[in-house]
Formats: sequence, C-alpha cells, structure tokens
Amino acid sequence: MFTGIIELTGSLMEALEERGGRALAVRVPFKAVLGESIAVDGACVTVAGLFKEGFRCWLSAETLERTTLGGLAPGDVVHLERALAADGRLGGHIVTGHIDGTAEVKERMEQGDALILTLEAPAGAGKFLVPKGSVALAGVSLTVNEVDGQRFKVSLIPFTQKLTFLDRIMPGSRLNFEADILSKQVVLTVERIMGKEDGGVTEELLRQAGFLDEG
Repeated sequence: MFTGIIELTGSLMEALEERGGRALAVRVPFKAVLGESIAVDGACVTVAGLFKEGFRCWLSAETLERTTLGGLAPGDVVHLERALAADGRLGGHIVTGHIDGTAEVKERMEQGDALILTLEAPAGAGKFLVPKGSVALAGVSLTVNEVDGQRFKVSLIPFTQKLTFLDRIMPGSRLNFEADILSKQVVLTVERIMGKEDGGVTEELLRQAGFLDEG
C-alpha cells in the first residue's frame, strides 16, 4: 500500500521488450530491496533485480495497456514511492498502485501560485470522483476540486510543483489515474447490490438502496 506522497524522483536508464512485456532499469536515490514493491508514477512494480544505481522490474502486457510506463524512454523522470511501513504516516490517502487507466490533461491554468489542471478520467471512472475527495495522478495524492461528468480539476500547490514533474505537464499529456479505493468500493458495492453494474450510481439508485430519505 502507498499514500501518494512523493518524496523522491528517479529516472529511466533502460527499457527492453522482453517476454511479451517490458523490462525497465530505473535509477533511484536509495538502495532498493529485491522483491519489494515500489510505485513508479503510481504503478506498483516488483523489484526483480538490482544494480549499483537502482533496480530492474518487468511490466506485463496488462500494465503496459493501462499505464503510461510503456511510453517511457531513457532519461525520463519518474515519481517514486516505497510501500508504506506498518508504523508509517498516512499523509495522503490510501493508494494501491493498481492503475485504472490514464487521464488526459485538457487544460492548465495558473491561479496565483497554484496550478490548476483540468483532466478527463478514463472511460467509466468518472463515477468514482467526488468533489473534495481524493485521486492519485502519476502516483501523486491530490484533492479533487470540481467534477463535471468525466472531467475534473485538481490544484497543485507550490510544494507539489517543486517535488514532482506535474508542473511541466501540458494539455494532451496523459497521467496514470487511480481513483480512491474507498469511493470505488462504495460505488461498486451499491451497483452490485442493485444489480446495475453498468448503470452507474444515481440519486434514485441510492434512494432505492436506503441511503437517502424519501422526504
């Protein structure tokens, strides 16, 4: 499990097509441990090999299809987060490292010292977004400011801009997207109970399930 609090960045040293997937060599500013889980731009990978400057991991076809990792080239900067220790602080929100898809940046706007990004969520994932709820973008825990269907806005404070590469993101770019696991569990459970997995959660559906008063 992760928290979405990015403290370190690394860089891709090598990418090779291998065994129907892709093998990456990532330079990191710490000593990785064989077998540990590390979030790379928000995607959980397993350390499969070590070298002096970092670690190696292998990406399956599923990971390549759902994330931006397949498009990384040597020299690209990546966000890094090691798995949360049992006695660690949950400073962001619960992040699993299991990417739902990629969100496309539609607009960027400076608002004082803050940077406002408008993005479009992956198909079908907009229903998991809640104003003032959480979302992980490229592994970064962010608060959702507004939601309009599949589109949503987040605000990057100067501290986040300094420690991540999100301040350089331009319209058209895509970021790994993970909806809040708590929101997903609530929405999917209600849909499953009502037998309407494909219909989404509506006000009427919540009323039928007893979550809203009739009055």
